[in-house]
Amino acid sequence: MDPNLKILIVDDSKPSRSLMAKVLDAMSLPNHLEAETVMEAVGLLQAGGIGLILLDWNMPDISGLDLLANLKANPALKQIPVIMVSANGDLFDVKEAMSLGAADYLVKPINAELLKEKIARATQPKPKGR
Repeated sequence: MDPNLKILIVDDSKPSRSLMAKVLDAMSLPNHLEAETVMEAVGLLQAGGIGLILLDWNMPDISGLDLLANLKANPALKQIPVIMVSANGDLFDVKEAMSLGAADYLVKPINAELLKEKIARATQPKPKGR
């Protein structure tokens, strides 16, 4: 995995952000930013260079799902893989996030090994289409 990959952690819970940051550091992925709100995340995304987003569904200002939909509708940002993170593992919600373009879905509480697997899968180079 590319150690220079810039990862944006978007979660209103400081303990969740801290845990994800610790897992990223342990994976030798030290290049990460944190956003407590969707509006803060949008500002960081506009600065550019983000290669992966870990996005909480339940955010205080705008839902993570709404941000996901907006990202995937934006030609400049739609290629960034997004792993949705939520305390809700309802199959309907998982399917909804995946249908909007999420690369994967992770249910809280965060499991470090599962997060590592999902990041590895989401950041694998995609084969060229026919």
